[in-house]
Amino acid sequence: MNSCVALLRLFGVFIAALVVICAIRTFAVISSSDRKLSPCSKVEGDEFIELTERRWNAFKKTLTFKTISRESAQFDIEEFQGLLKHIIGEHPTVFSSKIVTYQFVANYSLLIHVQGKNRDLLPYMVAAHLDVVPVVESQWSVDPFNATEDAEGTLVYGRGALDDKGSLMAQLSALESFLKRGRIPERSFYLAYGHDEEVMGKVGAVNIARTLKRQSVDKLHFVIDEGMLVLKDMLPGIKQNIISIGVSEKGFLNLNISVEYTGGHSSMPNKESAVSIMARAVHRLHTQQMPALVDQLMEETLLKLAPVAGFPVNAVLSNLWLFRPLITWGLSNHKTLQGMARTTTAPTIFHAGTKSNVIPSSAWAVINHRIHPRDSKEEVLTHVRNTINDMRVTITELAGSYFPSHPISAFDRKTSLQYQVIADTAEQLFEGGITVPSLMVAATDTKHYLDLSDNIYRFNPVLVGPKDLASIHAEDELLSKDNYQRMINFYYHLFINADRTTVRELRHENHEL
Repeated sequence: MNSCVALLRLFGVFIAALVVICAIRTFAVISSSDRKLSPCSKVEGDEFIELTERRWNAFKKTLTFKTISRESAQFDIEEFQGLLKHIIGEHPTVFSSKIVTYQFVANYSLLIHVQGKNRDLLPYMVAAHLDVVPVVESQWSVDPFNATEDAEGTLVYGRGALDDKGSLMAQLSALESFLKRGRIPERSFYLAYGHDEEVMGKVGAVNIARTLKRQSVDKLHFVIDEGMLVLKDMLPGIKQNIISIGVSEKGFLNLNISVEYTGGHSSMPNKESAVSIMARAVHRLHTQQMPALVDQLMEETLLKLAPVAGFPVNAVLSNLWLFRPLITWGLSNHKTLQGMARTTTAPTIFHAGTKSNVIPSSAWAVINHRIHPRDSKEEVLTHVRNTINDMRVTITELAGSYFPSHPISAFDRKTSLQYQVIADTAEQLFEGGITVPSLMVAATDTKHYLDLSDNIYRFNPVLVGPKDLASIHAEDELLSKDNYQRMINFYYHLFINADRTTVRELRHENHEL
């Protein structure tokens, strides 16, 4: 009896110690903060750019050009030419400046160079793209290429509004204002606009990278392209806006799996068929996903969110050493967040049979994988083979449908000048927001710039809620005036902040116990 009491007391002490340690670590994390730059707002006067009707109308006009990219690589030349002419015409200060040169790349992409005063500093690059995805007009409530405003005149609907003509015109408008105000940057920079990003950038961005190398630009200070967004009301219990900066990009791999098996008349079915074998293989792949893991990147994201999460979530996020299995399980079962923690597997095409009374002798399916940076193509293939576990299923890689995941760019704000500059600038526009490094789950043109920089970031300075996020590549894509004004000011301040040559000292730091 005495030994049992002693064990219970020891267990009680152990639990109490855990509670104390968790409380101390939680307090240390939630009480930490960084020193911010002055916010960008109308009260700053000269350092704030007002969204004028001319700027807004110039952006809206870009939405009327049907610069659609298709997998066939066929597109309307006149639409792209019209868009380029409009861009140049609306920004006379940019395209007539003595410190600006520009060239068309692969006929329809545009590369702009702004010469800085200090040629010893590495230049950086800000990117966007000219093309848009196709539309199904019957699914839209408005004409997708008419730049229709809502009744209040606060936003515009149009294909490409958010992806990616908003970024395109905001960058140029910011540069126009930057030069009009007599500013000359210390650090040179490029604006790069590919014309086929939506079909993998195999002509536009590829040749932009080649052009830079031919001009002896072998290294860039950093690259920032489209990507992650500023999230509002996206995570339960977190009221602050989440400034999500993509520091890596998942790779992807499309596999074709097929089965050849005895067919026949539907009145005489065998115990198995090509359809049943294929269905079982697809079901296994869909339900037995690759394992999730809270890696260093995810850990940093969770620790940054801990201070703004309510109890008990903040205690869980602040004590990953204890709750890592619980968090991993939660991420694995979250539709949206699972992609941040593992390679995802999704059956996207299934084909078998042509007639209702004939059992098909073949079946095939396409499986799309979004590869996490910690996984290789070989590991994905091994997982697929082991999961299907059926020699009758043939697995082949679809030609031209593999891109490896990207290296993870630096995201330590105390030591990475490049990440700090982007995070600082974002927080000037989204005051009170929480900046976190993230993993980009979709594809961008940055895949073609990996040789040019070790510091590649994917970020759109746009505040979105669930409804806005759902409009990307879908019907009724939109962008608000408030967001567009913030975008212009973000790039304007980025052009200023990027001149920095040393990391800014932070007053407070997170403490590890």
